[in-house]
Amino acid sequence: MTTGEAVQLVIIDKLKQLIINNDMVATRALLNSVRYEENVSLGQLSYDIIALDYIVGLDEGVAPGEPPVPEVAELEKWIAAKGLDLNPYAVRNSIIANGTTWFRQGGSHIVTDTINPEAFAQIIELSQDELQNKIKREWQLLFKNNR
Repeated sequence: MTTGEAVQLVIIDKLKQLIINNDMVATRALLNSVRYEENVSLGQLSYDIIALDYIVGLDEGVAPGEPPVPEVAELEKWIAAKGLDLNPYAVRNSIIANGTTWFRQGGSHIVTDTINPEAFAQIIELSQDELQNKIKREWQLLFKNNR
């Protein structure tokens, strides 16, 4: 398995499943935003995990008076998608005064349960063959260039 495939399986797919399991799919914007990008810079490979910024507020919850507080337009979309009869200004004011439901419940932990040392170890294990081949090619290149 390639490292990218392992990142997709261990992090991206799990994070998306947690978003679904926690009913965070009203507009599907968050779910659709979750992805990874592979980057190579100066011979170093890295993977960026990308999602909409407010995923942090869902992971930990938003404390009273703390950012990010959703804009009214975003709340209107969310309320419509949920089919609720709520005033978006009242919802925003409630979040500012009381924090989010996720904050009051101790957070959802969708990010911290997904991106952690255990996940990194699993990615390395799943992509071990590819990583060993890359290391071997780098060593061969290094010795070839130092003759």
